[in-house]
Amino acid sequence: MDGELVRNRHEVGPVNMPVSAKTLAQLGPALIGVEKVHDVSFIGALYPYRVALIASLRARGINIVVNPHRTDETTDFESSRANQPTWIEYMQGLASSHMTINFSRSSAGPYEQLKTRVIEAGLAGTYLLTDDKDRTRLFFPPDEFSTFESVDDLPDLIESLLEDKADLDARARRAQVRARVMAVTNFW
Repeated sequence: MDGELVRNRHEVGPVNMPVSAKTLAQLGPALIGVEKVHDVSFIGALYPYRVALIASLRARGINIVVNPHRTDETTDFESSRANQPTWIEYMQGLASSHMTINFSRSSAGPYEQLKTRVIEAGLAGTYLLTDDKDRTRLFFPPDEFSTFESVDDLPDLIESLLEDKADLDARARRAQVRARVMAVTNFW
């Protein structure tokens, strides 16, 4: 993030793809009429550690929808990577929830990443919950996303945010404005 490589310091990310102005122009009309029918979503590959995290959230009483953009049910890594819907369908699924959970680790190892989903959540108008404590804050102010230390923190965080859905959605709309500016050129 500082323009230099340092021996023994892992550099993973930002892992973002720029979104073209033409794509954003197509996204706007595709999101019109998408209702927020889910409180919380998780969208992405179901690595075994994520399956366990989602199961622990459900055990704590969190009603979390997984990959709502799909017509089939995904329960493991293989099913979550097969038969991928279009990006527009993915964004519509993301937009159908008030909040989405982003796990900043991936198959790259135990390193936090600023993932494309951070920008996409903003573009979809969905409030971001992330375990990334390092990079998201460099691009979004603290009232446009929330961080959590562990999944044990999520039930209380989610419940507190759901107490005022109007404020929650206003925060997401502010992040949406910022994401639309950043998405086109900030990651080239």
